[in-house]
Amino acid sequence: MFASGRLPCMPLSRPNPGERLALSHPEETPRTYLTRRRIERAKDLLRAANLTITEICFLVGFESVGSFSSRFRDLVGMSPTEYRSASASAPPIPGCFVLMWTRPVSPEVSNPEEAPTTGAR
Repeated sequence: MFASGRLPCMPLSRPNPGERLALSHPEETPRTYLTRRRIERAKDLLRAANLTITEICFLVGFESVGSFSSRFRDLVGMSPTEYRSASASAPPIPGCFVLMWTRPVSPEVSNPEEAPTTGAR
């Protein structure tokens, strides 16, 4: 207790990261923001990578191809297949390179080429 006889006003828990996200984008919920960012990443991969739509779906964080396709259509206005066909001007990046550069790397390794390839799980 303090001299005034009252306890200081302190937060009961750490701030929720989603609250910070909501404050930076007040017009959308954290879930909507995350879905929008996943669809933006999927658009990049559909334009540039030689991966199947199923691989892209799981790579960007969706758990169902059906939900990915329906959310993609809602936000973009066309299916992932139609989007890929409409943006087929650039040569695709081979999928093995995309998967190699998007794999998780431990925080201690700043360069993905230095990451151990076996034994670390």
